[in-house]
Amino acid sequence: MNKLVKYLLSVAILFVSLPSNASVIWQLNNYVFDDGATAVGSFEWDETSNTAISWDIDILPVLSDSPGNYSDATGTSYSYAPLDILTFQEGAYWQFRLGFADLDLLDTPVASLSLYSQNTGQTGDYGFLECNNCNPWREGMRGAYLSPAVPEPATLALMGLGLAGIGFARKMKAA
Repeated sequence: MNKLVKYLLSVAILFVSLPSNASVIWQLNNYVFDDGATAVGSFEWDETSNTAISWDIDILPVLSDSPGNYSDATGTSYSYAPLDILTFQEGAYWQFRLGFADLDLLDTPVASLSLYSQNTGQTGDYGFLECNNCNPWREGMRGAYLSPAVPEPATLALMGLGLAGIGFARKMKAA
């Protein structure tokens, strides 16, 4: 096979394997409510549309009529830019809300991203709450944050293969 074709194929594999910057998967960490319940899960943020495009968040223990799970399969999500609030909704009334200093902070992965409450009636004192008809039901406690999810092993393996191909092509070119 022609060395140039090998090189171009290697570069193509590398670029296909690189994660897209159009979305970031955020993992919930240390989400504890004032009644001792916890929220665990993740959501994918699309920077192009400024919306969550997939999510799966469990809240345990479940209140008597709470959904217990907020999922893109059964619920909806919307962001409210003037107050920088991201809301996951199940059914007509149950909502899990997150507050940020600026929703644009969700566009770029960082080691950790803290919550922020611009309006405590909307997101509680520490930037998150779960509510029924948005009469604050459970308010979040201090210390919750988001972190980017670790890339899947298949993505890393494909990227490694692309880098190895580039290295091989350079070695062949030098020989």
